[in-house]
Amino acid sequence: MREMGNQSSNTANVISLNKQLEYFKEYKIRMERLVGKEDAHKIVENAVYILSMGTNDFLQNYYIDPTRSHMFTIAQYQRYLISCMETYVKKMHSLGVRRLAVVGMEPFGCMPLIRTLKDSVECDENMNQLALSFNLLLKAKVSELEATLGMRTAFVDIYGVIQNILRYPSRDGFAETKKGCCGSGLTEFGTSLKGLNMCANHTKYIYWDAVHFTESMYYIIADKAVKTIIESL
Repeated sequence: MREMGNQSSNTANVISLNKQLEYFKEYKIRMERLVGKEDAHKIVENAVYILSMGTNDFLQNYYIDPTRSHMFTIAQYQRYLISCMETYVKKMHSLGVRRLAVVGMEPFGCMPLIRTLKDSVECDENMNQLALSFNLLLKAKVSELEATLGMRTAFVDIYGVIQNILRYPSRDGFAETKKGCCGSGLTEFGTSLKGLNMCANHTKYIYWDAVHFTESMYYIIADKAVKTIIESL
């Protein structure tokens, strides 16, 4: 599952959590028909669910689209997103979810797109501090939900992993940290990449486009996530 806001889903072309929960309910019904209610319940209860949130909500909904920024201060919006997350986790719990990993925000102030918009070669530290403070709130809420709902939870802190690689890229075989592999690497992402050239060796790049990471970078992030999940769940 991914970003919180339905607005994010509409503007960034991702599936909202409400819709994902609908799909999950349909999946449970189909699975019960296939293996029976008892076995379906065991499968759902023993599965690990991953919830990733925050980056699109801030980048797309708060900074690029000004609607939310007119409604909330940063602190208010952080609390709003945490409240949304709590609501969705409780709904997931009611559907049988008992093992949940929540992935924190990345240092999104280091995205090539943000550097370009800020006309700077350096990361935007205000945005990075926002991500750090949001991660603290998120981690605290995850611990609270674990205690109140009796779930097994894990908080996957990807911020430090990514920040460390951005500071010392050569240790992990990277050479380019400030722009993406596709197009100019500074502004294009998603469907705007269609027809554009890519770099000669994407394994040397941290970013695939102006927003998203390369496969090599995602491999490192996924490895961190898996280790955290194994240790905690």
